Amino acid sequence: MGTRGLLDFIIRGQRVGTFTKFDAYPGGLGRWIVEFILSLSEEQIEEMAQRVRELQWVDEDSPVPPDVYERYTSLKFHLSEHDIYRSALDWANPHPFATPTPPPSDWASVLWQFRLRASNALPHILDGTLKHCIDDSDFIHDGIFCEWAYYIDFESRRLWIISGGAGDDDDFYERAIGVDFVELHPRWIEEFALMSWLGNRDGDD
Repeated sequence: MGTRGLLDFIIRGQRVGTFTKFDAYPGGLGRWIVEFILSLSEEQIEEMAQRVRELQWVDEDSPVPPDVYERYTSLKFHLSEHDIYRSALDWANPHPFATPTPPPSDWASVLWQFRLRASNALPHILDGTLKHCIDDSDFIHDGIFCEWAYYIDFESRRLWIISGGAGDDDDFYERAIGVDFVELHPRWIEEFALMSWLGNRDGDD
């Protein structure tokens, strides 16, 4: 079973996020988010703020418009990284008895790659190829299954991290750890993970 969590954005003060099924712990999703932020220029941070504001948030079970379906499947957003690699091998060495993969039919399957690893969405948001995200914002209230959540505010240039979900909106900023982009460095997430682990150890004593 994977470490589930949320990749979230704070947009004009409103928190909205999308679910990820695997690797939501700090050394996974947290590290990839920090690496992405550190890779951005000043102009790209401003561009991300604009791109995030323009995102359309959709229900996972709702139908996908045909033109969007064609565009996203042509970009292989419906395939996992493993599936993309495997399809390349199958193309080079086709198997005569291979079973064709059923076509995706809803947002959850069309954007399957980002359900598995949400951080993969960030470069596609930046370059404008991804304009939709599945709205799983309420998952933050699941204190059992939401193990980590990362909120990126490109407008105020701040990253918030919360462990274990938030019971209600009122306690979010009491429980979340915030850091300005200018304070981030390549080893920051490792230091954060260590401090979180030590904090949990202290709480167990």
